[in-house]
Amino acid sequence: MKKKKVLFVVYCGTLLLSVLLFKERTWASSVDLQNSTELITEETIMDSPLNKNVNNYVESKASGISGPGLKSIPYGAKKLDGVFDNANTAGSGSGKNVVVPQYPTNGTNDNRPYDEIRLSGSQNWLSVFSNDYQKLDFSKDFNGRVFVQFQKRSTDGLAFVLHNDVQKSKAITSAVSSLDGQNLGVYGSYRGVGETAFRNPAEKAIQNSLAIEFDMYGNWNTDSDNFDRNLFLATIYPTHMAYSFPGNPDSYAPFGAYSWTNNGNPSIATQKHYIGNQAEGYQSLTNVVDDTWYEFRFSYQIGVGLSYFLFNPMNNSQTDAVLIPDKQLETNLKLSENNHTAYWGFTSSNGNLSGTTKFAFAETPVDSVASLANQVTNKDGMEITVPRDEPLSNKFISSGDPVEFQSLYTLASSQRSYTIDSWKGKIDRNVIAIPSDNQISVSYSVNDGEEKTQNVIVDANGNFALEGINLTIPREGGHVEFKLSLPTITDLSAQKTVFYSNINGRYGTDNFNTIVESESSYFWINKHNSNPVIDSVVFNEASFKDYLSTFGFKMDYHDDDMTDELKMKIVINKQFVDEISLADVSAQDFSWTLPVPIDLLSKDNILKRGRNVLELTLTDKDGATTTQESEFQVEGYQGFEKVTTEYQWNYSRAQLPVNREPQARQEEMIFKARDTTSTTPTSKVSLSVTSITSDENSLPASDFVFKENNQVYELGAITFEPNQEYVFDQTEGLLLKLSDQDNPGEYRGVINWTIKDAP
Repeated sequence: MKKKKVLFVVYCGTLLLSVLLFKERTWASSVDLQNSTELITEETIMDSPLNKNVNNYVESKASGISGPGLKSIPYGAKKLDGVFDNANTAGSGSGKNVVVPQYPTNGTNDNRPYDEIRLSGSQNWLSVFSNDYQKLDFSKDFNGRVFVQFQKRSTDGLAFVLHNDVQKSKAITSAVSSLDGQNLGVYGSYRGVGETAFRNPAEKAIQNSLAIEFDMYGNWNTDSDNFDRNLFLATIYPTHMAYSFPGNPDSYAPFGAYSWTNNGNPSIATQKHYIGNQAEGYQSLTNVVDDTWYEFRFSYQIGVGLSYFLFNPMNNSQTDAVLIPDKQLETNLKLSENNHTAYWGFTSSNGNLSGTTKFAFAETPVDSVASLANQVTNKDGMEITVPRDEPLSNKFISSGDPVEFQSLYTLASSQRSYTIDSWKGKIDRNVIAIPSDNQISVSYSVNDGEEKTQNVIVDANGNFALEGINLTIPREGGHVEFKLSLPTITDLSAQKTVFYSNINGRYGTDNFNTIVESESSYFWINKHNSNPVIDSVVFNEASFKDYLSTFGFKMDYHDDDMTDELKMKIVINKQFVDEISLADVSAQDFSWTLPVPIDLLSKDNILKRGRNVLELTLTDKDGATTTQESEFQVEGYQGFEKVTTEYQWNYSRAQLPVNREPQARQEEMIFKARDTTSTTPTSKVSLSVTSITSDENSLPASDFVFKENNQVYELGAITFEPNQEYVFDQTEGLLLKLSDQDNPGEYRGVINWTIKDAP
């Protein structure tokens, strides 16, 4: 039970009642080929205006691609071992250094080795095709990507070629005269072949083939190289792209004659170029820039066909996607007769020209039965690799800590076993602490069996090789895990580095090696960053009280990284309260309080009666963090928030009635009781008055009444609810019965306010 006492004074004659209240305190660019071509179907091609071009019209399509390409290959170029057979060369020129291994150190291809195919010098013809085990499979969808570099005015060009020639991976044109540079290594002769009764030039082409050509030179000499005559090119250097079927006799026509024999001489040949479903034409490549890298992208979809385009990763421009319908592929590649597979690769040529054509394979369109997955972990076994372009975050190796490199080679079920000759890798000597003798220890195990260890040498560029291991993985499949652990260099700050590896070995009885490469694994090394520390949290009160207390605490904290900037986040009962920057990296008795007293009745209140949880989180500028939870108690409150502090009745005798009647006060009356000791309090508020007296007279307590809603109650007959404010004007609320018979004087008394719990 809570009580309040009110002392009052009454003056009669001039009747004045005064009440005195004893108050209680109360936060490469890249283009998706699939997205570029998924709306193209054979039906849309058939309805296209391009069909108007058949036979009588050749369309010239604007370049679409523009600007210089990349100065160097960013990442993705591959070694040719195992996917492609040896390159084929023909002609009287030099065929040396056709496949040129690259070991970049300037960031090209992420400094990973790759093979660059080059053709330079005159009288050269070149082809390179997949081996028998890496043919394209047209029974499922596939994608591919190749880096290409052009020299428009000094080379004849190159072609992406699919075929089922009987020469298999050794296929190359047999037309190699000085006027046959126009055939790009895949087409037939510049004129009819044979003697006397001359025949179609297609005989010397790669048979059962498709060629997507990147032609750097316009050929329309009426008495010699004349393949491009029907394109009506404007200049002699109209670089262009189109596709054709080199082994199909219908791809050639005699120029100015009705047969391949013209007055006893072989007729000069023209060639047909297509840009979709028998629509003759070409796409201009006049805007490509010499000696920069572009990407040739292609995609096959079952039942639709093969689509392709040339892409500039420097500015995302590209040629329009062209679709070669599935029916044309089936007919010209004879897919049904070859188990729906075909050889794939590139051909190139230089006749009288002598410039250099370069290309490097990236994404290959054939599935591999083997994989090599790298993992980089810290001393606690946590994976710390990040995407290539991800900035430094809280995911890094602490400088000076060891880092563990793992490579898992997996062979799925295969037609042939695979024998591993070596595991090779590359690490960065600028961030990895290599012993003075350059020897590191590598361990490996087969199918989780016995672990073996061997020392290897790390060269000046960070390359190492575990060689001569001669591990054979049977055709049923299996895996080999390689591991090494090395310390990082101390005092490094914000250094990103990369690790990659490859497996070198042979399938079955092959006399050449097939390389299986891993992706590049990027990770950050950064100076060791200590987590902030919360040493202690002390609350301002042992137990907080609703209405009377203001919540607050004092905290001791420190951070050994003295240059850090710290932020503190405050959460109470899982609700965010505040986040502030701390001026110092260490402090004692750091103080924080809520701006207002605790109010369990407020709709914005986050505290609750009983157990509460404070969660403090300190975070430094590098993301190192610490969190501490502390419990505190909040008690409910039972008492008065508001009670009118003065009650006055001031009347002259002439103002009073003959009979005793309730009289109005001089001021309004306000009171509010508070009870937060339970969720649904049952307490009631009542008031009572002692007798009031002057020096000579008194008035009985029964003269006080309470009027509410025009009803008058004895004081003992009315109660009020807690947590509700009551306001009465002068004519209602607590009233005093007076008459003109009362003796004048100053009367004083006490009003008792009581909060009483229900029985």
